[in-house]
Amino acid sequence: MDKEYIQKVVAEFPEDVKQVMTVASVVCVEGLDLEVLCNICEPNCPQALCDVADALCRSNWLLREHKRVHCDPVIAGAVLEQNAIGGSRMKSMLINLKDYLEINPLDDYLSRRQYFVAARLLLGYAIEKWEEFPEKDLQFVSAFQTDVILFALNAELSFHRSPRQAMGRLEQRFDFKLLLSTFNITGNQRIFDMMGALYSRIFRYDEATVCFETAEPSPLSHQYQLMYLSEMCWNLGLLAKSFAYAYNAFRKNEMEEEADQNIMVCLYISRLCALNDSMDSSRMWLEKGKALIGKRRVPEIHPIRIMYLEIEALLANDNYSKANEYLEKSELMAIRLYGENSPALSMISYIRYEMYVRLGMSRKSIEAYRDYVDCTHFNYGFSPADLSVLYSSIVDSCNERGSYSTAAIYEERMQDLHSDSDNASFAPGVRFFKALTEASNSLTHYDYELCAAHIEDARGIFLGEIKPDEETLEAIRPVFEGSDIPDVVMGTTYRRALADWDFETRLKRGDYAEARTLIEEELADEQNAKERLLLSVQQGRIDIKEGDTQTGIALWWDVVRQADASWCFEIAKYIAGCADELELQSEAIQFYETALQAESMIYAKTKDLAVALRSYAEILQTYGRQQKSDELFQQAIELLKATHDRDGVALAFWYWGSMKQDHEAEFLMSRAIKYWDREGIFDETLSHMNREYALALGQQGKMNEARTAARRAVDLYPGCYPDYLEEEIEEYL
Repeated sequence: MDKEYIQKVVAEFPEDVKQVMTVASVVCVEGLDLEVLCNICEPNCPQALCDVADALCRSNWLLREHKRVHCDPVIAGAVLEQNAIGGSRMKSMLINLKDYLEINPLDDYLSRRQYFVAARLLLGYAIEKWEEFPEKDLQFVSAFQTDVILFALNAELSFHRSPRQAMGRLEQRFDFKLLLSTFNITGNQRIFDMMGALYSRIFRYDEATVCFETAEPSPLSHQYQLMYLSEMCWNLGLLAKSFAYAYNAFRKNEMEEEADQNIMVCLYISRLCALNDSMDSSRMWLEKGKALIGKRRVPEIHPIRIMYLEIEALLANDNYSKANEYLEKSELMAIRLYGENSPALSMISYIRYEMYVRLGMSRKSIEAYRDYVDCTHFNYGFSPADLSVLYSSIVDSCNERGSYSTAAIYEERMQDLHSDSDNASFAPGVRFFKALTEASNSLTHYDYELCAAHIEDARGIFLGEIKPDEETLEAIRPVFEGSDIPDVVMGTTYRRALADWDFETRLKRGDYAEARTLIEEELADEQNAKERLLLSVQQGRIDIKEGDTQTGIALWWDVVRQADASWCFEIAKYIAGCADELELQSEAIQFYETALQAESMIYAKTKDLAVALRSYAEILQTYGRQQKSDELFQQAIELLKATHDRDGVALAFWYWGSMKQDHEAEFLMSRAIKYWDREGIFDETLSHMNREYALALGQQGKMNEARTAARRAVDLYPGCYPDYLEEEIEEYL
């Protein structure tokens, strides 16, 4: 049907039919249940509307699919060119919508989604036609404002069927445009709370702060503002403040006897505790949330159930399979509730990132963080802030396994992000870890002065912006089980990281007296018994570097004897690594044997145990104890397979193969290549594996296979292949 025909026929409709057709042209273009249409338009006389809708469906002006009514966009466009929803009709619809947009914590979210679809379409139409409504009395404006605020609180429910579009900038989001237009129309400053939250979610903190400071304080918005501020501080890396805002929201709800409003607050604090390694506190707040629900039913698909699953995944900790099972369920539930590409998926990706970090699976953690970045950018627009964190993680991961060219590429990209933007606009946490990554990279290249400069940059950020004040720490003690604030929240983790890098820099450049002074200062400040023992290990390293090997080794054994049984594995393993680095292989073997005693191993995480077995095997291989070494390598690989760590398996085969020759090296290198999942066009680690594979093949006279592997090594390398590596395989090129 062409436009002129549609408009001619609709013009001849009876007035009541024309009104229904006009409303349907606005709210039914994505499909809407007839019951929802009745509740919005004619709650007191639904049958009359149903009869009109049925008649329009029979004549094919509307389409009917079971209970859902759909208006073809072409017909809708033609109808709305000649007709408009009247002011009185719009006013009544806005008033009717309110009760369906207002969702209490235990309400069925699924049953409300259709109302949010209708609200998105109707409010968008109202903004577009605002000047054309002749009579906008106080009740009209009030209903409109209320609907906008209620819609914005759960706007994502309106996209469960309509495919989301990628956002180039935050300003393209429908809810942002709606809030801004509403403020321009009404001047209602409460809207700034929600705009601040949106700015915060894409890390535009200056604008978010202005919005929060501008927002009109009111009983309705204050609790939400506290939670929005908590989320923003978490993104900023200001963890103590994040807890303080959330706890204030909890206390405010308690004082006002808003128990149900505290359900999600309790779960939020529980998740925050678990993200910051306070598992007992997380369980405590989880139980508080469940106690507030009591015996009432939580719908099967619901934000509360998504948070339950997220928290359980974090509490599963070292149990990869269990944690992943929880995350997969939460992901599926979020998609069923909100649709594809929902912002709810970004937190699930972040938790997956945290899980892989704890398991020591660096590339998997990077993959999960990339998903987090992609989801955030898709929904809120581009931001350099989370990309900086991603690149920083990639640099650290590449340096760990000797992929220095790739690390240099991503460090340059990270620098470009900060040079193209105002560096001060990045969160303190982002800038702190960027500085430490730069320090690590400088230390890798033996540039001690530059390394020290980056450490001082990080120290300035910590002391000036991140370190929490005593008043805030005291205020949040009740949040934690036994008032035991986690080290990361107190800022202790940041302080230790600074001290570790400062010490390594001084030690490696030979400033032993300065290194010793630093350790003594740290010992004076450190209260944690295990951390004090680890600092004593550093004193032993200094002794050995200064030539007093006997004193250093004696100190190390004294540390092991003092260690609690639950720390013995970790400390002995760390000392063994230090001994190996100092070329004290005999002592390294003894400390690995101590770490791998049955009474110590029971406290080890699976990944840490596998790494210890692999490192021990490497030393034994150099000592000629090949049978024992091979057994340990195989044990390490089996453990890594049990944790689904393909990278760990590949690296173990690689390190093992590097210590073999001929057919053994060929077999082990082929296994390493098989297990290593290629990253893209270039993969420096896979390039190194193929180079060693080529050498193993060449040793056996398998020249064609060696040439193929050598060419693959060159092709996979990012940038120009280094001369010193090319010399090793030049006969195969």
